[in-house]
Amino acid sequence: MMNVQRQLCISLALGSFLLVSSLPALAQKNNQSDVTGFIITTGDIVSGAFVPGRNGGFNPAAQVAIDRAAAALNGLLAKGAIAGIPPETQQALASILTETGNPTSAAIQFQNTLVAAGADTKLAAGFVKSLQGLTAGSVISPGKLVGAIEAYNALVNSGNGNFLQVAAPQLQAVKAALLQLVGHLV
Repeated sequence: MMNVQRQLCISLALGSFLLVSSLPALAQKNNQSDVTGFIITTGDIVSGAFVPGRNGGFNPAAQVAIDRAAAALNGLLAKGAIAGIPPETQQALASILTETGNPTSAAIQFQNTLVAAGADTKLAAGFVKSLQGLTAGSVISPGKLVGAIEAYNALVNSGNGNFLQVAAPQLQAVKAALLQLVGHLV
C-alpha cells in the first residue's frame, strides 16, 4: 500500500510538472524577452500555463481543457461512476468540490474520517479546504488546483500505513479526481 501511495505522489508530482510545462513560455512567443512582464518568484508556476497579465489564469486552450475535465469529473462523481470507490465517498467529494448539496457537512465528514484514520489535524483541515470549490461551476483556478495537489501529497507523505489503509476510499477518490483534472492538460 505504501508503494502505491508513493507512486501516486510521484504521479501527481509529474502531473503538476506537466501541467505547468505543457505550454510554451511567453518569451517563446512573439519575440518577447524573458525579462518583460511580471517577475516570477519561487512560489509562481511558470512556463506559460499561467499567463502573467491574465489574473493568474491558464492560457485559453489549457483553460478550456481543464474546465471540460472539471465538468466531466463533476458528472462522474455525482453519478458515483468512478470504479472501486464507494458511491457515498464520491458524492461527499462531489459536494466538497462543487460546493453543492451540503458541502459543509461533507467537508467535516471527510476531514473527520482522515483524522480518525491518523492524519495530522492541521494537514487534514488544509487538505479538505484545498478541495472546497475546486470544480465549482466547472471552472478551475490554476492556483487552487496546484494547492490541492500539494495538500494531497503532503497528507499522503505524512501518513503511516494504517492511515493509508483506513482512509483509502477518500484518498483514492481524491487521487482519481486530481488525475482526471491534470490528465487533460497534457
